[in-house]
Amino acid sequence: MQPLTGRRRAPGLIGAALALVVLAFTASTASATDLVPGAPQNPTGGFFDDHSISGDNHAGWGPGDEPLAVRFTASVGNVGPAIAFCGTPAAAGWMAATQGACGAGGPQFGWFRYVSANHFGHNRWQLLDFQRFALVNVNPGGTEVIWDTRWGSCVNNSPFSDCPTDPNAPVLNTMGFLPDATKVTQDGADEDELIAIPNQLGYRLPEGNWQILHWVNPYGAIAGDPTPNNVTCTPISLTWAPATAPAASPLIIAARAFGAGETCRIPQPPPAITGPADPTDPLKYAKAYPITCPPTATGHCWATPPTACSPASPTARTFTSGALVPATDPCAAGGGGGAAGASPVQGLSRRAANLRITTRLSKRYASVALRKALKLKKTPTGVRRSCKVTDRVNAKCSVRWSGGGQSVRGTVWIRFVVGSKANRWTYRVDLSRTKNGHTSRIRHSFRTGGRLS
Repeated sequence: MQPLTGRRRAPGLIGAALALVVLAFTASTASATDLVPGAPQNPTGGFFDDHSISGDNHAGWGPGDEPLAVRFTASVGNVGPAIAFCGTPAAAGWMAATQGACGAGGPQFGWFRYVSANHFGHNRWQLLDFQRFALVNVNPGGTEVIWDTRWGSCVNNSPFSDCPTDPNAPVLNTMGFLPDATKVTQDGADEDELIAIPNQLGYRLPEGNWQILHWVNPYGAIAGDPTPNNVTCTPISLTWAPATAPAASPLIIAARAFGAGETCRIPQPPPAITGPADPTDPLKYAKAYPITCPPTATGHCWATPPTACSPASPTARTFTSGALVPATDPCAAGGGGGAAGASPVQGLSRRAANLRITTRLSKRYASVALRKALKLKKTPTGVRRSCKVTDRVNAKCSVRWSGGGQSVRGTVWIRFVVGSKANRWTYRVDLSRTKNGHTSRIRHSFRTGGRLS
């Protein structure tokens, strides 16, 4: 959780980010504007303290009350002339973003969105889609990509993350980048973009090598910015702690060195935000809390954490949006807990926290996976299995079996997955089958095996 920090200058972060982007600057020309992302810094596993969507979106401040998240800090450097952006009102909480000074009639390239963080001094205007972050699985065969919360970036023309805070501002005329300057765009505060891990994923994310991707100007909307060096990344390792202290996150994120030949893996980004009517608006269901809320000892707009949806405590108004977990309004009638129901925001479910594979279980499911892969009516007996648990929810088994005029040998992978209503097991196979003197190969990626008892 982030404490109230007011005007966040983060001098240590600025210095570190500047040192990093200087290396990139040397490869650029000073004659043209060039936005250069700094590699994400200070990666860590934490909790999804969702202050950015009005109402804190949680029922408390304890670790058992919130989903998990990957947290980090980041900066962007501008090599060359200054860049000016202007914001002009378009709808409540929205301003059209144009390139160039206000009044210059520059082309619109995106949108400013007002972010209500319910912390004094943190509510502010942010530029959507100026940069995107993603958690990318780079393990062999890995396909998972989890994008950031898309709450935007502070792009006022100072080195600090202190954009305009007036929700009724008539215009945003101090936005942009100074010439040949580095700016902190994510400093670890409440309204920063981060990568939230929805509860539905549980421990499904495999341990091993991942990257935190930082992509500036990902849609090429900012004119004059060459895009070849707009992507950088920080290689990390992801592991799940077998047991944690009550206040510790089980999601362990640590920086690592690049592997031999490893480069940043760049996935296809989601479509850019199109404006106030965009159904993927990250703040679609946010309900603005009064800006002039009374001061409290916690730094929030209330003295005690809200536990239900109500006009006085507008908690749980927005979930992480995206393909994995579509945004819903849990406080609407008939949705979630109802207009006055309990907040549905929860920490890691008990089912997910207790999910753990064992050698005995992996052997059992390896035999069933063999039946499914061979399309047999019954689970075969006499299967010789040698299984090794590779992490909390994954195991790898070598299998051999002969029967029915055929012999089979190969590898079966078993993975346990947390479901929204029930846990399941999945399997992947790479088998060699010899039948009637002919040898064939059976291979496929993970498929659902069934429900865990």
